[in-house]
Amino acid sequence: MRASQDLPTFYFGNCSFEQNSAEFGGALHVTGSGTADIRNSRFFKNSGGTFGGVLYAEKDVLVEIGNCSHERNEADYGGAIYATGDVKASIRNSSFAKNQADAWGGALCTDANVSAEITDCSYEQNHANEGGAINAKANAATDVTSCRFTGNSANTSGGAMYAK
Repeated sequence: MRASQDLPTFYFGNCSFEQNSAEFGGALHVTGSGTADIRNSRFFKNSGGTFGGVLYAEKDVLVEIGNCSHERNEADYGGAIYATGDVKASIRNSSFAKNQADAWGGALCTDANVSAEITDCSYEQNHANEGGAINAKANAATDVTSCRFTGNSANTSGGAMYAK
């Protein structure tokens, strides 16, 4: 699904996204303004060719994710989630397991003026070249609180998290 331009609030609850693929956001691509609210959902084996195996969020979007599981998703950047361009993101009580990125952020990559609050999440066995679980790029404010990182790995920098 691609939602764009003056996006009102859209809500996904108790959904399952499995084996979806796209170049940008294997399951979801959200751009424009508005709110994307995703709750109690499962994301499994989605593939975002370049950005975001599950979600690619860009350009003034508010993203709220709660009680979701992200497992075995992949992309070049942000194995599960890639956010860029004035995105505000809140990710709570969610799990990220066995996601993979060829470049940055096995589970999550924040870039270009993103403000992300990540609370009470678990990251297990995610892998990337930089930032096995999380890669926080320049000009991104990424706050991580009460999260657990287990068995994540990176080829070069930051087995669990890489901030640059």
